[in-house]
Amino acid sequence: MVEKYSPDDVFVPVDTLSDLYTRIHTYTALSSGSTVALNSIGGKHADVEKACKTVKPSIIVVSPESLVEMHRATRGHMIEMWHGLIHFFQTRTLKVDGRIPQGNLLTKINDYTRPEVGPNLRLVFVAESGGDESSQALSSLDLSDLRVFFKSKVVYGLKHHEVAGPVTQCNVYDYRVQTPLLVPNKNSGIPKYCAHFGAVTPGLEIKLEDVEEYTADDHEGPKGMVLVCGAPVAGGRAWKKLSFVGKWETEGVLSYA
Repeated sequence: MVEKYSPDDVFVPVDTLSDLYTRIHTYTALSSGSTVALNSIGGKHADVEKACKTVKPSIIVVSPESLVEMHRATRGHMIEMWHGLIHFFQTRTLKVDGRIPQGNLLTKINDYTRPEVGPNLRLVFVAESGGDESSQALSSLDLSDLRVFFKSKVVYGLKHHEVAGPVTQCNVYDYRVQTPLLVPNKNSGIPKYCAHFGAVTPGLEIKLEDVEEYTADDHEGPKGMVLVCGAPVAGGRAWKKLSFVGKWETEGVLSYA
């Protein structure tokens, strides 16, 4: 498979290494012979440009919070009419042609200010923290914009502090922009939009347990408390509740209920 870690890659963990998901990617990079570049910039709200500008990585793992902040800053630079046109046609290339837009001389001359992460970036890994009300979810429109901004594939998934690696993960070539899912937020009271989290990763099993009004025979699709088990889960084969209610979409991908 082309989209895997290799000795030719330069990997930067932009998120903190105290995060298990970030550490697993770092271990994967080390075991694959990739160059791992560490700096003091890393964190939940780390500046993506500062972390990557000098190193020019090919793969990064980053928090959704950092990407949201970078997304807002980049959108703020799109002030001219042609900036919107460039973004529209490059998004169309992504969705219709199924390829990452690289632009041309004309678009580069008239382009808006994009994140300075170097020319080699090809993979961005990011994951929502399941069950964490303070976590910043990303919508499929956010993900589409980020692919255009970075000129790179962005892989979105779901993580949990008791699971090594992603619980679920979207296909690396899934560029679709779907109707955003509005998820209530119990802490802030402000709902958030969130994309689906993809299919179950190898080595894990997931089941949904009926809870309150969320049941397996819901007319919108099976819903319930998310439980996981498998070798990557703390406790091994014992089923572990992830403290949030999920839903199986018709495509076999998991989302918030």
